[in-house]
Amino acid sequence: MSEPNAAARIERQLAEAILRGEQAPGSRLPPVRELARLFDVNPATVQRAVARLERSGLVEAHRGSGVEVLDPMEAGDLSLLPIWLRVLEDRPEAAASLLRDFLEIRRLMAVRLIVRHRARLLAQADVLAEAAAALLAAPRDDVMAMARADLAFARSLLRATGNVAVLAVLNTVGRVLAEVPAVAEAMYADLDENLASMQQVVGALGQEPGVIGATVEEALARVDALTVSRYLDGLRAR
Repeated sequence: MSEPNAAARIERQLAEAILRGEQAPGSRLPPVRELARLFDVNPATVQRAVARLERSGLVEAHRGSGVEVLDPMEAGDLSLLPIWLRVLEDRPEAAASLLRDFLEIRRLMAVRLIVRHRARLLAQADVLAEAAAALLAAPRDDVMAMARADLAFARSLLRATGNVAVLAVLNTVGRVLAEVPAVAEAMYADLDENLASMQQVVGALGQEPGVIGATVEEALARVDALTVSRYLDGLRAR
């Protein structure tokens, strides 16, 4: 295994231990050299993994006193979402609740932006039509191909609004789909539902400003509810 991949593996394993409570907030991680022996890598690789954990808000390095574990509920960011979902897979209701909450955040942001930037989106109709056509052409037997096409459509839609922050949320969705296969399988179990939702969102742009929000909310909420339900059923069936 290459050193960059080793750093990612160590980061993931340490993050999972912290999120499971095996490393309590306020405790210290083992010294770098001890972790290097444990993971059979050199100390520099462990230091890279710890630096990545620090950027995620899970730990804080203190010169001379080691690496402190932080409370993920207070210091963690959205980059932790795929790890949280993996950690909670043996608690299906908790995992489904977390996914439901995240999809709600994404949906509310999307609805607000679509309503606010309707005119700008209409001006980008050709770009949106091209992205929609790519989703229609996505192979239905390839979940990740469908996910990429769906994300490309959503990215085209949100990029047209000019809001960079919400694109970061969308990129988190992409990470979840890539790193938690059960979520991708649940989201694209019925591509017809996704396509119907997309067409309803695009069609809403031609509606009166006062009703666009309700139409988009209904379209996205339907797909999100189905995704969460399938995800929960899949975890329960393991």
